[in-house]
Amino acid sequence: MPRYRPETEKLKAKILTKAYIKSGFNQSRLAEKEGVTSQAINQRFSHNRAIKKTFAEMMSKAGITDTYLRKKMKEGLEANRVVGYLNNKVDGVQKVSDEFVETPDMHCRHKYLVTALEVKGHIKHNGNGKGISIVNIMYGYRVNAPDSSIRSTARTS
Repeated sequence: MPRYRPETEKLKAKILTKAYIKSGFNQSRLAEKEGVTSQAINQRFSHNRAIKKTFAEMMSKAGITDTYLRKKMKEGLEANRVVGYLNNKVDGVQKVSDEFVETPDMHCRHKYLVTALEVKGHIKHNGNGKGISIVNIMYGYRVNAPDSSIRSTARTS
């Protein structure tokens, strides 16, 4: 990728970011419009600091700050689902109660938890494009022992 003067780089980043927002945050549509592959667009957004900075500034102008995102993430992790229930039948007709019960919305909480763990770098999703995703869990310890004396050769059953 060629090096540009800072002013030119900032302007190009702003143009690309605006086009990305206009395309509905769809990298494939933007790639088709720009005449490049979606991988090229992905690489520009993930590796170019000017584009990252411009995108963050535009998100802040729209009111989506880090504080706002943290607040929404916390709300999602504590999500509840409102469930109504039916009272006893009255003369063969079911009467809907005005009493509602809040239960934890585990499906919603799970999605927020997965997103939070991905952002923090604890898990990584590798989708293969066929609807199947492989989850890699990153641990902070060594998988392979550094020396063979630690490994046990005898099996204990």
